[in-house]
Amino acid sequence: MKINKNILFILSVSIALLQFAFISFILMKRIGAFGCFDDCHNFATGYFMLKGRQIYSEIFYNHQMIMPFISYLIQLITSPDSLYSLVQYHRIFVTGFSFIATLGLILRFKWRGIIFSLLYEPIKFYFLGDRFLPEAFIPYFIAYLVGIVWESLERKKLTRSDAVVAGFITWLIVFLREPYVPVALLLFGFLVIKNITSITSRLSVFIFAILSILTLLMIPVSDYVFTVGTVNQQTVLAHETESTDLWGSGIISILFYPFTALFQSPTTINGKLLFGLSSVYIFLFFWNVVKKQNRVFIVITFLALALAAIRYVPSEAMFYEAFHMLPWLGLFIMTVSILTYNTVNSYQGRKRYIAPIILLCIWLFSIGYPKSFIYEDISTLEEFSDGYAHYQRNGDVIKKLSHPDDTVFVELWDDIIYWQTGLDSAYQYGLYTPLMESFPRYTTARDEMFAHDPPDFYYCSDGYIYKSDQLIPEKYTNDYQELLENNEPSCIFVHINKISEISDEQWKSVEALGFNLVQMEK
Repeated sequence: MKINKNILFILSVSIALLQFAFISFILMKRIGAFGCFDDCHNFATGYFMLKGRQIYSEIFYNHQMIMPFISYLIQLITSPDSLYSLVQYHRIFVTGFSFIATLGLILRFKWRGIIFSLLYEPIKFYFLGDRFLPEAFIPYFIAYLVGIVWESLERKKLTRSDAVVAGFITWLIVFLREPYVPVALLLFGFLVIKNITSITSRLSVFIFAILSILTLLMIPVSDYVFTVGTVNQQTVLAHETESTDLWGSGIISILFYPFTALFQSPTTINGKLLFGLSSVYIFLFFWNVVKKQNRVFIVITFLALALAAIRYVPSEAMFYEAFHMLPWLGLFIMTVSILTYNTVNSYQGRKRYIAPIILLCIWLFSIGYPKSFIYEDISTLEEFSDGYAHYQRNGDVIKKLSHPDDTVFVELWDDIIYWQTGLDSAYQYGLYTPLMESFPRYTTARDEMFAHDPPDFYYCSDGYIYKSDQLIPEKYTNDYQELLENNEPSCIFVHINKISEISDEQWKSVEALGFNLVQMEK
């Protein structure tokens, strides 16, 4: 009995969208998982933009600017009144975007989009794909871009709508996160060069160029170049190059990442899933090589996967260790989806069903594995409290003791404290992160802050490896008194000139939370 193709397609779309809705529901219950990460840095930057500060020149931010601008708009529109609401509104935005992107992929690429959604959604949690990170947005964009590459090869031309989308998507990827600029430009460059004589190609370049120029006109370019270029080159890039042995054995791991996954012990669920996906990719890779089919697409995606894996980690890595691989994952799954669909529709015989059968097994495993996050019994409030309570508690204490025009300085970590206090930073660049300690521009500004405009409140970042009295410059340590939390150091310091301005009612409000001054002077 043959099933009508239209009915099968509609059924598959329904399954993909129902899966998306179910997984999104589960992920919204996990908004407190793992506490703050790079997403909180985006929240804090957006918060300072609401205070009227200019990104890069008045706010230290060493990544591309789209994420802070989105956070700025979310906070401007929703006005969250609690840390929970702040995180929740951003997660809702990520979920809404993911749904629209998933629907777009399905409508544009039909079965290939369905396969992508079915495989990608159950695994993205293990790469922090539900968080307000640029890496959570890029997989959908890069999947769309590689889909256009395939369509361009199949149709032998770039349609006008594809040209518009390609230019727009490439701009988004470039200004979302800098490590993925090379892979975006490779795919976009291929589209442009392949269709060099077409007006649609020039349209695509024009859209990308004009959006890029307008973006750069909105920011202080010299500060942007120093912060995103120089700082990252001397810190993050230098560290990544050394830790991955980029110019040695690392280049082999990058080029053949899907192949090396087969030789690693898959000890985690995503390690097992990547093992299965890599098996399918390698099968399709050699299938097409042997049959001398889709060679251009194979070469382009092979190079694109290598560029997307520059910050590679072992295939069994999860969460914090693995989130940089999300764009690679999106590109990888879409590539497998395209090759699988093409194999089924272009060849005869039973062998063409090998890949889809394996993918079906991988999908069933991803949603049926008993140890999957889908089946974890988690209390949303308890998990959120475990991850965010100390930010909320310490921020509330400072907020209760302060006046709206007071300032605070948070040392090195815990940027979200700024948002919770509702205060502005006393520091010239708003945030002071560990990367900044290597640059005189930032350390000098910190010294000048303590000398000429000291913060009313100082927070040393709870859990930092050094003692708090080693962080405040020695000659200013006597200018601050530390609060105790249940008779233990709290990491919160109050300037001695501020203490006399704090009312008895304010002190009582924080004493109820277990906080008081070391010397109990009021």
